[in-house]
Amino acid sequence: MMRYFILLFISFLPLNTHAFNWQDLWSTPDQQGRDLMSKNQFKQAKETFTGSAWAATAAYRDGDYQKAAALYQELNNEQGYYNQGNALAHMGQYEEAIKAYNKALALNPKNQDALYNRKLVEDLLKKDKEQNQNKDQQNKDQQNKDQQNKDQQNKDQQNKDQQNKDQQNKDQQNK
Repeated sequence: MMRYFILLFISFLPLNTHAFNWQDLWSTPDQQGRDLMSKNQFKQAKETFTGSAWAATAAYRDGDYQKAAALYQELNNEQGYYNQGNALAHMGQYEEAIKAYNKALALNPKNQDALYNRKLVEDLLKKDKEQNQNKDQQNKDQQNKDQQNKDQQNKDQQNKDQQNKDQQNKDQQNK
């Protein structure tokens, strides 16, 4: 009889299980995540949270900007788009960051933080483009200089070869 009771009990257990933690008895995963955040354990916190907003914040503070940006985007609200822009800016994805700030500003045109950060990122994008143009120009100038040096070396070699040939012809005639 006891075997049947145990079998019956086991059959009602859920198939998907997770590691048991005593904290599970007293606090929700989001409460546990906030506790981990207060201890600066952001990596563990981002895996513990069930809510996207908290998980995104933990990912951001952990430096996982890619995950943070994706989670913030899922929020589909002003704060989410603003924070998505911040995460994208940290990754150097300035054009995408500006788009995220624009989405936040579409929901609240008076969001001073979004206005400020968008302007800051626009300036960074402009500076980045100028640096790339300067770098491209320097590369082009270096390639031209290298080609001129190569051409000069070829010309010098041809002159030297011609002089050697002339000298050989002169030596031949003197014999």
